[in-house]
Amino acid sequence: MSIPFIDNQPTWVLAGSLTGVALWAAYDFLYTRLLRHETSSAFGTAAWAKHSVLKKQGLFGAEGIVLGRVRRRLLRQNCDKHLLTLAPNRAGKGVSSIIPNLLTWPGSVLVIDPKGENAVVTARRRREMGQAVFVLDPWNITGLSGARFNPLLALSDRNPDIVEDAALLADGLVISDPTGEEEFWNNEARALISGLLLHIVTTELPEERHLGTLRYMLTSCEDGFAEILSDMTENKSCHDLIARAARRMLQKTDKERSGVMSTAQAQTHFLDSPRMTKVLSGSSFDLEDMKAGNMTIYLVLPAERLATHGRWLRLIVSLCLAALTRNRTPHSKPVLFMLDEFAALGRLQAVETAMGLLAGYGVLLWPILQDLSQLQDLYPRRWKSFLANAGAVQAFGVNDLGTAEYLSGMLGQRTVMVRQHSRPGGQEYAPMSEHYGATSRPLMMPQEIMHLPPDKELLLLQGKAPIIARRGCYYSDKEFEGTFDPNPMIVRRRRG
Repeated sequence: MSIPFIDNQPTWVLAGSLTGVALWAAYDFLYTRLLRHETSSAFGTAAWAKHSVLKKQGLFGAEGIVLGRVRRRLLRQNCDKHLLTLAPNRAGKGVSSIIPNLLTWPGSVLVIDPKGENAVVTARRRREMGQAVFVLDPWNITGLSGARFNPLLALSDRNPDIVEDAALLADGLVISDPTGEEEFWNNEARALISGLLLHIVTTELPEERHLGTLRYMLTSCEDGFAEILSDMTENKSCHDLIARAARRMLQKTDKERSGVMSTAQAQTHFLDSPRMTKVLSGSSFDLEDMKAGNMTIYLVLPAERLATHGRWLRLIVSLCLAALTRNRTPHSKPVLFMLDEFAALGRLQAVETAMGLLAGYGVLLWPILQDLSQLQDLYPRRWKSFLANAGAVQAFGVNDLGTAEYLSGMLGQRTVMVRQHSRPGGQEYAPMSEHYGATSRPLMMPQEIMHLPPDKELLLLQGKAPIIARRGCYYSDKEFEGTFDPNPMIVRRRRG
C-alpha cells in the first residue's frame, strides 16, 4: 500500500500536529476561563450597581430624597437615615441637590440658605404644598417678608427643663475650641451666660426678654455688672442656680473673672448688630410646630457674615433639634435639616448627638461640606461617625486629594486579571511564555474621582453597590417644570 505524502511528510503527521495545536488551544482557553472564574473574587468583589438592581431596590420610586438621575430617571432614597454631601464652592449644590428637594420634600424643612436663592426659588412651591413658610433674613437679601424668632421665649419658669434649655442656648452661643486650649474659659463663659439668661427670663419685663438684654448686661461697666451679680445672688428661682452662677463669678480672682468676661463678650459680639437684635426680638412661629410636618424655615445669612454671625445659625439649629426630640416618639414625621455651609456652625454637641441617635426619631440631618477636612477639623474624634451613620454619601466636583482617597477606599477593591510575559530563567533568547495573574485594583482611583465630568456624581448608599449618576438640574429637568420661581441672581450673572 502506498503512503500519501504532502510536502514530503506523511498525512498523519500533519494531522497529528494540527490536532495537538487544537487541543493546546482548547486547554489554554479553558484554563484561562477557569483561572479567571476561580480568582474573580480573590482580591475583592467591588462593582458598580446595576440598573435592574436599583429598580428592584425601589430607588426609582415617587417618594424620598432626590439624589440624581440614572438613565433619565430620578433616583430617590426613601429611608430614615441621614445624608452627607461633599462638594466644593460653586459646584452646583443648590441647583442639583438642595432646590430639587425643596420642590418635592413633603415634610417640614429647616434650610441654611446663605445666598437667599433657595427661598426665592422655592418659597411659593412650599406654600402650595401646604407648608407654613418663614424666612429669617436679617439683611433682607431675598426681599421676602422677614420673620423673627426669639429663643428666650421658650424659657419659662413653669418649664421643668428651663435649666437644661438655658444651657443649650449658652452652648449655641459659645463655640468650642477644636484644640481644647480655650475650653476652660469657654466652659466658664457658658456657665455665666446660662445664669444670666435665667436671670433675664425670671426678672425682666416681657419686652426685654431677648438676647439683646444679655449683650447689654455683658458689656455693662464694672459697677453696673457688679450690681447685676448682686441682684442675681438674691434670685432664688430655678433651684437657686441663678444665685449660684453669680456666687461662682464673685469667688473668682479679678484676673480669672476678667478672662471669663472677655470670653463671654467675644462669643456674643454678633449681638451688637441692630439687624440681629431685630430678628431676635420676637417670634413669628414655635419650633414645636415643625413636628406636624408642615413648616419650612429658611435661615438666610450672607456668605461674608458667616464667620462673624454663624453663631445665630448654630443657635437656631440646636434649639430646633431640642424642640423636635422633646416629647417625641420614634417614627414621627421626619424633619429634614439641609445644612449648607455646615462648617460655619462650628462644633455642635446637639448635631453630633443627633447624627448618631436621632434618625429614628424623625430627624434627618443633611450636612453639606466642601471636603472631609472640614469635618475632621470640627469633629476630630467622631468625624467617621458622620460617614458611618449616613444612609447616602453624595460627592461631586471633588478637588481635594484627601477626600478623593477616602472615597476611593470606601468604594472598595475589585479583582482584575493581568496578562504577564516572561522568559524562563531570564534567558534573553529563551522562548517567551505567557501567563495570567489576579491582582487588586480600587473600583475607582482617587484621580479618577477627581476627574469625574462636571455633570456626574458619586453616590454611596448604605448597604448597596456604589453608583455613578448624573446630577439633576431643577431648571432643566422636566419633573420640576412649573414648580419653581425665577432666580434673579442667576439672571443677573448671565447678563453680566
